[in-house]
Amino acid sequence: MVSTPWRIGAASVMGTRHSQNNLPCQDAHCWEILSSEVLVMAIADGAGSASRAAQGSQLAVTQALERLKSELREQFPANELSWRKASLKILKQLRTDFKAQANQEGGSLDDLSTTLIFGVMTPQLVAVTQVGDGAAILQDALGRLKALTLPPQEDPSLEITTFLTSPSALKSAQFTYHWGRHARLALLTDGLQLLALKLPQGEPHEPFFKPLFRYIAQSQNPTEASEEIAKFLNSERVRDRVDDDLTLFLASQS
Repeated sequence: MVSTPWRIGAASVMGTRHSQNNLPCQDAHCWEILSSEVLVMAIADGAGSASRAAQGSQLAVTQALERLKSELREQFPANELSWRKASLKILKQLRTDFKAQANQEGGSLDDLSTTLIFGVMTPQLVAVTQVGDGAAILQDALGRLKALTLPPQEDPSLEITTFLTSPSALKSAQFTYHWGRHARLALLTDGLQLLALKLPQGEPHEPFFKPLFRYIAQSQNPTEASEEIAKFLNSERVRDRVDDDLTLFLASQS
């Protein structure tokens, strides 16, 4: 195992609404430590209206990481422009992957609809790309919270979003390249937006993030940390307020 300064935990859990309707969890996540200083991650939220949403979200995160690792081997993004260029290439490749999967199964591309957030983190930078809703929140070395990406601002109550399979996916994608000292990162799907963000302005809600960031900074084992995150997402204080599938990814430098 790679010797690493990272403290990581992540979980995707089924929402009560899905449980009641006998639906699977349609969120997915994955991450990988490429070297002692390079971490890559992805989360996705399959569309509730899509017949293969769970398959779509899993395909999105696994293929996004494979495509991202390939890009990083060729050239590490040196600035925001190069990150945007690499991300657009990855998104185009992913849409091709999705079309091939849909054709293979004889279904529609919309059957696999999903949002996607993917990124890379080192001690010096965080770069994130997002299609659809959800958010990426950074805590810098001074403890300040900053939203790197946010849900689209049209009207959160309408529950309308752009998916990776949507015609407007590339046009509406968000790209963020943050250079400088930072400490912790959170990625979350839209089920947590009402708890984690002050909408519609999109400011990170400190009482939500700061205890979680303190916890992940002190964690030692990714498996145990992920289990604790899952317990938190399934807790009454969360479930009493949201009923959607939930994904939370946390990373901290030791």
